Amino acid sequence: MDKRSVWGVVCCVAMIFAASCGDDDSSTTDSGAGTTDGGGSMCRSNETMCSDDCADLSSDPSHCGGCGNACASGEVCASGSCQVSCPGSQTECSGACVDVQTSLDHCGACGTACGAGEVCSEGSCGLSCGGTSPTLCGDQCTNVMTDRNHCGADATTCGGGEVCASGQVCAAGTCAASCGEALTECDGACFDTDNDPTHCGGCDTACALNDVCVSGACRVFEPLANCLDILLDEPTSPSGIYTIDPDGFGGADPFPVYCDMENDGGGWTLVLKADGDETTFAYDEAIWENADTLNPDSLDLSETEAKFTSFSTVPFTQMRVAMRTGAEDRDAVLNVSASSVEAAVAGPVVPTGTPREDWLALVPGSGLQANCNQEGLGNGFRVPYARVRIGIVGNQENNCLSPDSYIGVGGEAGPGSGCFPGGGPGNSVGASGGCGVTVDVSSFAYVFVRAPHTCAQVLQVNSGATDGVYTIDREGRGMTDVYCDMTTDGGGWTLGFLKNSEDTRVTIDFGQDDTNLDELAQDPDAASSSTTGVMAWLDLNDYAYETLRLTAHFNGSETYSSANIARSDLRIRFGEDGYYLYNDPNGYYWCGGLGSYTDGGVGQVNQPAGAPSDCKGHGSLGSGWDFGEATTTNQGLTLCGGDSSVWMYGGFATNQVFYGNPGAAQAIWVR
Repeated sequence: MDKRSVWGVVCCVAMIFAASCGDDDSSTTDSGAGTTDGGGSMCRSNETMCSDDCADLSSDPSHCGGCGNACASGEVCASGSCQVSCPGSQTECSGACVDVQTSLDHCGACGTACGAGEVCSEGSCGLSCGGTSPTLCGDQCTNVMTDRNHCGADATTCGGGEVCASGQVCAAGTCAASCGEALTECDGACFDTDNDPTHCGGCDTACALNDVCVSGACRVFEPLANCLDILLDEPTSPSGIYTIDPDGFGGADPFPVYCDMENDGGGWTLVLKADGDETTFAYDEAIWENADTLNPDSLDLSETEAKFTSFSTVPFTQMRVAMRTGAEDRDAVLNVSASSVEAAVAGPVVPTGTPREDWLALVPGSGLQANCNQEGLGNGFRVPYARVRIGIVGNQENNCLSPDSYIGVGGEAGPGSGCFPGGGPGNSVGASGGCGVTVDVSSFAYVFVRAPHTCAQVLQVNSGATDGVYTIDREGRGMTDVYCDMTTDGGGWTLGFLKNSEDTRVTIDFGQDDTNLDELAQDPDAASSSTTGVMAWLDLNDYAYETLRLTAHFNGSETYSSANIARSDLRIRFGEDGYYLYNDPNGYYWCGGLGSYTDGGVGQVNQPAGAPSDCKGHGSLGSGWDFGEATTTNQGLTLCGGDSSVWMYGGFATNQVFYGNPGAAQAIWVR
């Protein structure tokens, strides 16, 4: 697992509503709400009245385990017993062993006390709990999956838990005699010491603030770009709250998001929550076209409207719209790409290719006028007609000039629409309309996005993906449509280079810097017989892959495929002159570069011992390549550069086609 994995800091699924745990009700529903003395003063929920003092019997050295039970000089109080030293996960503060991640009197460091109304979470005073102790029980942030005093309590209200009996532990929210094989007992609580940053590798080791625990070792926390990257880095990551950094180190600060790691392949970043009964997200509201957030701490699946930083910052190639209508949940995955949701919904309309029937199925009881059926993002029309930020509009007339119905998120009609009751505005989320179809269904929407970087990632989140064109996010270098081979050798191959014989352009610096990327969105078989020239490649020096292979195509069919070649076996970078492979593990010899090298024997980088002084002895290859199992010319895949000889093979040492004519193509695939 990569050192950048962040699943050690995630809230598990059972705790995803923790962002709302800090309300007033949670401090009164818990059985440990505090005790009072005769004068009516209140002790904290974790304290007991001893004479005139409130004491925490688990850590107070003057009342260790019971009122008046004082520890001897030099001893400390840990977990209600006097000991020589504090466990590694706790810090000694004046003889008391405390967890500075949650202690109100020692939050983050000894002597740092939180103010009235504040809680201590992750070593910082604030208004709500989070991280590894996301539930507020009384006035303490805790983890109800491990806390013996609140074992198995409701993650939102802290209600319904139990106090484990003496000798029992709290294992995954259940009082038990032992932690079992998968967990380790630490002071009566059960922890996964492979991944828990408060008990990393053992009970006595706590990672530094914001560091993560990976395979029992603390590591520096380096956020990934989005939820899909997190899931692919650690496939067992559960849904919950994570920190991401879309623009990488040195850009804007990382920020927390809610990640859905389960539905439709997982890896979804939550950007928006909208209530159809409210007008907050009606089409004309400014919230759609600015970077302002709304309830940014509502990082959960509650029905609290929210707009997150991810709305304006996370690129995507897919959007998932989940609608909750009454007690029924339905969703749809839209294949659409943009630099952010904010940019996409501003208009003009960005079609997603989602059929009318899929939009209708998204909202139970919905309806839509029969005509127009314009769908997509930023689906705007002039007032007073129907318009929707994410969705589809319909019209009773056979045009799109005056739509009167819509389904989706961010809908609105009017003011003054003759087809809507009261002239509009209709439901902001759900389905609304009139004039031939009477529909008024309000829903609650959750909008998620994700962006695979490679064809292999597309296949990982959609095992049913077939050969074809997909949009990928090239990790900060923009969106690109590329052809993906989803069948050969397990699939997941990204088309990284393609040239056909119809093309007469010179292949100078092939594989270096992105070139004619739009031409990669086609099947090399079709390109071989096309009468349109094709010459395109990804920057194969920068693009992320581990393996490559070469193929040849002739008159619409693949004629040759090389064995898989490890990227680490390449001797030089693309764009340099010389031998990319020289008797590599597969026995291949592959050379190329500028015509001045291939034809004149100058500029070669790191010439292998015994290799010809130019590319396999070519005299007129030009800025192309020669790939095969021999050191002599034209015994495999020859692709002349076009600035000297003007032909290429459409097969392995066969099917020669001169440039300017259809018939042949060669490709490089990466995975």
